[in-house]
Order: sequence, then C-alpha cells, then structure tokens
Amino acid sequence: MHFVEIRATGFTDLGILGDLFLWFYKDLLTRTIFYPRDHDNYINRLNETLGTDLRNVDEFAVDGTRVWAWLRKGDRPFVGWRDEVLTKRFSRYN
Repeated sequence: MHFVEIRATGFTDLGILGDLFLWFYKDLLTRTIFYPRDHDNYINRLNETLGTDLRNVDEFAVDGTRVWAWLRKGDRPFVGWRDEVLTKRFSRYN
C-alpha cells in the first residue's frame, strides 16, 4: 500500500500552535498526528472539547475515530487520530 504524508508546520488547532502530519491512502485521510508546542494547554482544551480526559486513558473512540495521546516523559508529546473503519479494512490485507 502506498500512503502519502503531508506535513504542516506552524498549524494551529484549538488556538495552540504545533506541527500537523496527515496520512492519506488514495484520497482517504487515514491518520492524523498533531505535535502541539504547548502540550498541557492543548490537552486541556481537547479534553474540554471532546468531554474526556486523555491524561487518564490511553485511547478512546469517537464516531469511528480512534483518539490517543502520547505523553511519555522524554518523548515529544502528540495527539493522534485514525479512522477505525479504514484501519480494519487495511488489516485484512496484512
């Protein structure tokens, strides 16, 4: 399978500046990763928006989209989203 990756540096989400990575298969968005520069404020705003707490759960699903946060010390923190329907479809080919 061939994926296309698009990077957008200086992208703003929920009022927080960061770097955005998008992965597409054909014309379908399969995965998104956002590296916020102010991770704590971003997680707080995202938690308010989604009505969850990414500090206390590894991941969760919203409307067929898997959401997770990488908060390990020493690593660059990020938040990711992936389409669960497409993930299941791709796993059939592996």
